[in-house]
Amino acid sequence: MTAGLPVPSFAIGATVWMARTSEKQETVPCPDCKGTRQWAALTAAGETIAVKCQRCTPYASTKLPSLTRRTKRVLVERLTVGKVRTRFDSDFPTENAVSYMCTETGVGSGNVYSEGHGGHGLYGTEAEAREASEQMRATEQANLNQAPQALQAEHYASMPMDVALVERYWGEIWNAWYQARQLREVIEEVLADETSKLPTEVGETLDRALQEPSWPNPHPLKALLAAAEAVLATDTVTDLAALRVALDTIKKPVDA
Repeated sequence: MTAGLPVPSFAIGATVWMARTSEKQETVPCPDCKGTRQWAALTAAGETIAVKCQRCTPYASTKLPSLTRRTKRVLVERLTVGKVRTRFDSDFPTENAVSYMCTETGVGSGNVYSEGHGGHGLYGTEAEAREASEQMRATEQANLNQAPQALQAEHYASMPMDVALVERYWGEIWNAWYQARQLREVIEEVLADETSKLPTEVGETLDRALQEPSWPNPHPLKALLAAAEAVLATDTVTDLAALRVALDTIKKPVDA
């Protein structure tokens, strides 16, 4: 055999083990119903009745992060080699130079597998495949657990609903305050030069503020937003009186 050519590890008809991972959605125990999905509610007449948990049952409208988690699992499958293909391109990675198709997943028009080499692929024994799958699962799960959405969900899942709601809405109020502060600072710069045009940043900040769903009604920025919208409808700043009044009105609440 020519030196340097890739040599397949498995022949046609050989039994091999494919290592990969699977993903599943799991629900952590609800801190409010302890997994029962029911609450014991006390009526005004003094009777105790069972009602659906308002935290974890479908269509619950608490606006809290979901209690579901993405979890990775070990997956090992037994297959039979049905076709072997070898590539002789010197620029092709050696570990992918040999590929296989298996009878269980289609030969000719099915899945194509590479040899495992510690990751996804085919192995000669179930033990090797399971060890590789477990290593992949651990790495992938660690990455999932560090995602911002996962960290936020884990944080809220440790709190009862009343505490979680307070923290969630406090966060939204803080975001609203920060947006208001940004908007005010930009407008103050414009007020220093009555002949200037409102910068693009004012429009962008205003759009974000108007899309914020957590404003109380009526919110303290209502006058400012209305005046700013009217000014933004024109290309140049010609009359800033209404904007000045609105800005003065909002200064104290925003600074509080």
